[in-house]
Amino acid sequence: MIYLDTDFASVLAKAEIIWLSKKLFSGKHELIITPKVYEELRVPKEYGYTYPDEISKNIDVLTVESHEQKLYSGIA
Repeated sequence: MIYLDTDFASVLAKAEIIWLSKKLFSGKHELIITPKVYEELRVPKEYGYTYPDEISKNIDVLTVESHEQKLYSGIA
């Protein structure tokens, strides 16, 4: 898995080359963003930018187990 940060995912989307990156790594690696990156990408959407939609459509968000979510939320 290749974890993308907010800036790199944004660059790929703005340059319209997410498809190229996915093709480059297909069969070898999967492109992933974390829930925090997903949250950060919601801010530009609030200002009317559409590139976060391309990221959401093409790159999966890492899902976590329920006990991991509790740790993330500070419940555990």
